[in-house]
Amino acid sequence: MNNDINIDSLTQESVDAADKAKGYAKRAVEATKEVAHRATDKAKEVCQSASQQATKTLETSKKYARQNPAKVSLGAFALGVAVGYLIVKANQKQSFSSRLRIDDLPDQFNRACNKIKFW
Repeated sequence: MNNDINIDSLTQESVDAADKAKGYAKRAVEATKEVAHRATDKAKEVCQSASQQATKTLETSKKYARQNPAKVSLGAFALGVAVGYLIVKANQKQSFSSRLRIDDLPDQFNRACNKIKFW
């Protein structure tokens, strides 16, 4: 009979522990949901603020372009020339004369001789 009491008390303690664990899990889920909602709200605020700032910047840029068309056109032209120069320069291959440097001739000659096999 003493064993029955111990088993019953252990069973009850197990049930109580499981109920406590369920309660902790529920609170953890609720806290996680709350944090997720707060993070979502904050992200929405940041997005709205960034959108408003971008709209304001665009309006300011348009106003400046209307007031200073020559400066904007000249700046756009200069930027286009610079980008075009960089693209052409990147696609341009070095000529033979620019690759052949006089001070490197002995090294180049030695490398060429080492590649030649007579037998």
